[in-house]
Amino acid sequence: MSAARVAKWHYPPRAAIIDGMNNEIEKTIIDGGAVTLVERMPSMHTASVGFWVAFGSRYEPEGDYGSAHFIEHMLFKGTRSMGPRELAMAVEDVGGSIGASASEERTRLYARALPEHIPLVIDIMADMFRRSVFPADEFDREREVVLEEIKGHDDTPEEIVTDNFIQDIYGLEGLGHSILGYEADIAGMTRDKLFELYEKFYRPAHLVVSAAGNLGGLDIPALVAKAIEPCSLPPCKALVSPQSEPDFSTKAVIRRKDIQQTHFCLGFPGAPYKSPDRYKYMLLDMILSGGMSSRLFYEVRELRGLVYDIMTSNSSFSDTGFFYVSASTRPDNLAEVLDVTISELNKVTSGQVSLQELDRVKSQLKVSITMSMESVGGRMSKLAQSEIFYGRNVADEEILEKILEVKPEDVCELAAEVFRADRAVFSGLGPYKGRKAAAAERLALDSISKLSR
Repeated sequence: MSAARVAKWHYPPRAAIIDGMNNEIEKTIIDGGAVTLVERMPSMHTASVGFWVAFGSRYEPEGDYGSAHFIEHMLFKGTRSMGPRELAMAVEDVGGSIGASASEERTRLYARALPEHIPLVIDIMADMFRRSVFPADEFDREREVVLEEIKGHDDTPEEIVTDNFIQDIYGLEGLGHSILGYEADIAGMTRDKLFELYEKFYRPAHLVVSAAGNLGGLDIPALVAKAIEPCSLPPCKALVSPQSEPDFSTKAVIRRKDIQQTHFCLGFPGAPYKSPDRYKYMLLDMILSGGMSSRLFYEVRELRGLVYDIMTSNSSFSDTGFFYVSASTRPDNLAEVLDVTISELNKVTSGQVSLQELDRVKSQLKVSITMSMESVGGRMSKLAQSEIFYGRNVADEEILEKILEVKPEDVCELAAEVFRADRAVFSGLGPYKGRKAAAAERLALDSISKLSR
């Protein structure tokens, strides 16, 4: 496999909003279809590399839920040339770090090292990407590790209620099921079936490699092309995800767990990653829960002492998204927490966002983005996500300009469209039995009915 420049673009920097972060981005499509993205940052002392594979939990067939996550674990369990301990030591012996994560739409291998060790890191990651072997004894042992991870997740109310909320809006298919998978599916999964999925989807045509940091004169596309060959397998289309149309018809669902607090998510429609509304959602998120001065934190925790923490979250995917408020409180306080929360949402929908407040949260968001831009890992991730969701580099200045363009009325109009009684889903978890659970659901629906219409 050669590193012939089938396609290459250089994105010129735009007028500087952030000085020193206007580096040229090199995009190359190598033989086999893999995309490489390079941002050279000579002022840095390290570099980060990511292998992003177009296989995540939303593409898993029914009965194989958790397979993308299980594959991510097995990538570290040996290749044709290296055992699991050798893999770990090869990177750590030179002071580097390596890890992986599975998400709904991608599985990612990532590493960070000194510039002189980046060729080694690429070789190791490519070996894991193309030549993992899934040894039978390691498979059986790692299955137990995954089951322990699921058990730990199931002991964490915050994780459970979020999973329940996502399932309540998406169902089980596509985005609705747990990334970790479920005990029954993992227990019944065979090594051969998992390896078959790995071989089917871990191919160059499904790969984006991003590298950022002090890369000197390294020819990253050539290093990647050499490292992932030989590969005579033809390209394979990624699994088609079931349509993940969220159901945001009004509902309240309380599930029982023997805990002392009620944990809840109160959710509404969000925006896909490419939607121009995403920037408005980002600012809405900051207004409601972006720090100690944010509205929900101040009103619910600081003034009333009803929670330890309360937050909003804005999640975007390629074709959909959702926005939710989450918190935990004693069952006796649930009604007040919900009423105060709804009151704050109604203030935004009714136009109560000043230019001064919006400018303040814009400054917070700008600093947060700038800080991530100063990290080689953050730069590496941004490169890949721009390519995956937009098919091009989205310049830092473009992001910040889009944020700065948002006006108070834009945020309020979005809130008025989203925070509606007929578009709210409440998912709760707490120490409820029988009638108490039904009463808590009625309480949540009563609070939802107070949303502006």
